[in-house]
Amino acid sequence: RPSHSVIQAEPAAFIPPAIPPRNGRAHLIKILERLARIEAEETVPFTQWAATACLHLNWGVTILAITANGNEAVCQRLHGLVRAGFNPILLTMEPDNNFGLVRERARRLGFAAYNVAQPKDLDHWRRPYRAGVMT
Repeated sequence: RPSHSVIQAEPAAFIPPAIPPRNGRAHLIKILERLARIEAEETVPFTQWAATACLHLNWGVTILAITANGNEAVCQRLHGLVRAGFNPILLTMEPDNNFGLVRERARRLGFAAYNVAQPKDLDHWRRPYRAGVMT
């Protein structure tokens, strides 16, 4: 595994190839498999690489930012993406008793924020699934 200093010197070399947008369950599984391989460790902070990672994206595209928390730096970076014409959505993963403050900050800065600390936090997005038909 490369050291933190090596990653900082050349962050683009450690970003996996992009998965182009597509429809369908098979594509979703491919994305979920990639996400499942992510390991937490010291790397280049999201706030340092997010803007350049979005340079090739079309205006108006939705960007799902999955982070541990919605600190001020993360929210400011996402606000920069809003100002650049993107539609960022923040998903935080750590339990946060003060998440209402993060949600309000995000709203003021022009994007939505959700806290998904437990599987049940996803329940309001689930759709009934019947015999292969989404409703």
